[in-house]
Amino acid sequence: MKFSKFLKDLLFTGFSQVLVLLMGVVFVKIMAMALDKNSFGLLMLIRRWLGVLQPLLTLNLGLSLIKFVSTNKEKQAHFFKVSLGIINLIFLIVTAAVCILPKTFSFLLFNSPQYPLLTVIFTVFTYSAALYLLIYSFFRGEQDMTRANILSLEYYGFPVLLAGLLLVLNFKNGYRDLVFFHFLYTVPVIAAAFLYFWKNNLFALRYPLKFKLKEMSGFLSYGLNRLPSTLFSSLILGFPVFWANRTMTLEEAGYLGLGVYIVRMMEIFSTPFNKIFMPKFSEFSVSAKPGDVKDKSMIVVDFIITFLPVVVLSIYGLSRHILLLWLGKEFLIALPAIQIAILFSGFYVMHAIIRGILNGVFIFPYVNIIGLLGLTAVTLPIVFALGSNLLGISLSFGAGLFVLGVSSLYILVKKLALAFPWKLLLVYSVVAAVVFFITFFIDKSMVRLVSLNTYVEFMILCAYRFLLLLAIFFLFWKKTLWYSELKKRMNVQKQGVN
Repeated sequence: MKFSKFLKDLLFTGFSQVLVLLMGVVFVKIMAMALDKNSFGLLMLIRRWLGVLQPLLTLNLGLSLIKFVSTNKEKQAHFFKVSLGIINLIFLIVTAAVCILPKTFSFLLFNSPQYPLLTVIFTVFTYSAALYLLIYSFFRGEQDMTRANILSLEYYGFPVLLAGLLLVLNFKNGYRDLVFFHFLYTVPVIAAAFLYFWKNNLFALRYPLKFKLKEMSGFLSYGLNRLPSTLFSSLILGFPVFWANRTMTLEEAGYLGLGVYIVRMMEIFSTPFNKIFMPKFSEFSVSAKPGDVKDKSMIVVDFIITFLPVVVLSIYGLSRHILLLWLGKEFLIALPAIQIAILFSGFYVMHAIIRGILNGVFIFPYVNIIGLLGLTAVTLPIVFALGSNLLGISLSFGAGLFVLGVSSLYILVKKLALAFPWKLLLVYSVVAAVVFFITFFIDKSMVRLVSLNTYVEFMILCAYRFLLLLAIFFLFWKKTLWYSELKKRMNVQKQGVN
């Protein structure tokens, strides 16, 4: 049996993302043990601010690299040097401003002037994350997912080791621990990135001054045109946490940050597809037959409708046990935020999958419209009605994710003139509802009738869910388009699938 390159990339990317997910779970667990609640809230704020500020620092040029490196092989180094030079220039300007007014920026970021040192280190930390993103996007544009995945494992595995070191060397001072961690995280990443640039003759500070704007206008405008969508998506994930920090406490902001973190972890279902789809659909739109884009998109729609609702609803019932085993009883107050995040995470996954297709096929940035709709659905309820408590903010966050997913699906179907499978949606809505009621009834009955160790309960809940999903596979999923496509790509020697 010989797998196609696409399937190999998909499987390896999926496997690497599972490892990244596990690293993230371990990292948050260790940091929750090492830090006090306020410092943990600061950590969650840093994660959300990174999502907002990284695209501003990079001007979304990582997305341009993926698009243009995949279709302009001869200019790869040129695109990279221009991107790196622009990022270096922005970083120098921003760092100078932050060093001159550290307390002002501390207040803007953390709602307090008490964290000037953390603010300066966070600025450099954001730069290190931008360098990682640049190299990672370059590998994705080359469609070299092996190097991209190895780099991802190294980048996300390193902080787990540092968190373990922090736990051992605990200074008994949450803020100092946080500063120490981000300093040790930042310096080696920048050093490794510079070593890569030097070895590959890619380092550039003044390079942007040498290129012709007209020649590079398409490259620069592609990422810039999609910068609003990246910011909107980051704010959808960040605004609930920022609002809680401003109107409530750092501790509650940390709880909301956990809900957001859960959504990012659920994104594992989309990450392998999204990372491969954008360069692949960019290639399809240039070289393949026009019908191929529609056919492949219909397979994606079929996967979204038949797979995501069933899996998300089966995971939803595990939320309490997940939180208990992950962070302990002291974090049970965050349970409503995590339950809502899991329930609506399927819509975010839907958006993340479709985003790669829209960016790959269309020059017009439809993702900007989608992001603005999602952000509006998050912010309006929080600002005008539901922003006074944890539950209300969590519900608003869920509403934003819902709008994000549905609008993505609508635009994909509309712009590619796809025949939407309404009958399939009805059938799988019933299947998902049945899964929800079965798991809800069995979960409640087991907890009420049997008193077991939390670990044992969790294993039993997972085991019968696996059997339930296995039954759905044989009854329903084996008849889907995505499963048929998977079978074809599992034997390319016979089928001739590329």
